[in-house]
Amino acid sequence: MIYRYENEETKEVVEREFSMHGDIPAKVEVDGKEYLRKWGSTFHIPFQWGQETGINFKKSPSGKKHFY
Repeated sequence: MIYRYENEETKEVVEREFSMHGDIPAKVEVDGKEYLRKWGSTFHIPFQWGQETGINFKKSPSGKKHFY
């Protein structure tokens, strides 16, 4: 899984891949800079899933036309 880390001073973001079965570090160091793990989640539901399963994805609970 890919995890995002952000440098607090420069706001620069780096991504690192770690196994979900191991320990995921709270911070990483790149080129002498310390990056802290940036928490957040994003879910993507492909529109065709609704067409394949018969589930109606025409409108999301937030009122948007489609899920993205």
